[in-house]
Amino acid sequence: GVVIENNVWIGSNCCIDRGTLSDTIIGASSKLDNLIHIAHNVIIGKGCILAGQVGIAGSTTLEDNVTIAGQVGIVGHLKIGKGSTIGSKSAVFQSLDSGSFVSGLPARPHKNRLRQDIIVNQLPEIINRIRKLEK
Repeated sequence: GVVIENNVWIGSNCCIDRGTLSDTIIGASSKLDNLIHIAHNVIIGKGCILAGQVGIAGSTTLEDNVTIAGQVGIVGHLKIGKGSTIGSKSAVFQSLDSGSFVSGLPARPHKNRLRQDIIVNQLPEIINRIRKLEK
């Protein structure tokens, strides 16, 4: 079945699949925006916030106070640690420790992702400098 605890908000066009081996659970005071898909046997802890177009595959557990930004996909059978944050348009392929802040595809620690983006943006300049040195 599906267990929806107290004070849960569920936006329009959300799909919450009933459990197969155990219940799908939406924890107390969690907020689900519009167009979210929660697959079978997912457990969402207390006080979680999920923005629009999030998809969570089967048997994944979100511990308490997890925040997930829009258009995030989480593969099945993972554990997302308490108080974690997942940035928008991320794809989560592995479990996260408590207090993690990840973003990107694949999801990686957000600070590392920002550093990588800076380096990628500098690549054209670096290539030009290398070409000049080779000449």
